[in-house]
Amino acid sequence: GAALAAEDRLRSFYREQLSWRWPYSDEPGAPVVPRSTLVELLRRAEDRAVGELSPDLGAILAPWRRNRRGEPVLELAVAWRTAPGRERNAEHLVSYRLEGLQNFEGGRRGWRYGDRLQARLRLAKDSPLRFPGGAVEASIPIGKGDWIRSLATGALSSAVAIEAPVTGGSAGEEGTLRISATLSAVRPARPVRTPIGAGPPAGTARPIGTSRGAAGRLP
Repeated sequence: GAALAAEDRLRSFYREQLSWRWPYSDEPGAPVVPRSTLVELLRRAEDRAVGELSPDLGAILAPWRRNRRGEPVLELAVAWRTAPGRERNAEHLVSYRLEGLQNFEGGRRGWRYGDRLQARLRLAKDSPLRFPGGAVEASIPIGKGDWIRSLATGALSSAVAIEAPVTGGSAGEEGTLRISATLSAVRPARPVRTPIGAGPPAGTARPIGTSRGAAGRLP
């Protein structure tokens, strides 16, 4: 029927345009899915002709929401200092927050695909530590994109370690400040299962629907 044909077209679009690209492929060197391509996938999924999605396509689409401009957003929650045993010098911080999240409907917060997400760290004024240049504040990018792949492919949460070089002490030693955090998908999806028969166009990287073996990259 019409719904089955519409889903087949959606499945083909995913296979040809997304399955072999990061974050849906963890193949080293895999190109990144453009934001416009993910927007188009979500738009097609909302086509009334598609009807109820099969479990595999539903799992691929479930992590994403669209903001009022139709852009793909991951709804996130953040918990700080979730692995204190792995931290270093974090007690010198008086504040830490995420920058790069958007507010959207219902008072929720989310990360718009492709945006820069970073941690804003601030040292205590009386701390002997300083960030490069003698600064008490620093903005640190969150990971290398591996957390995005993890959440986008169905993980409940992703642990991140945020590190920054510091100098301090009476001798001005160089060191590292490390603080831990966990990013969680507010409405997590089931793990992605690459649709049956999915494969990249000839000459491109193979799709990997569930592996977490390689870190992704921020778009």
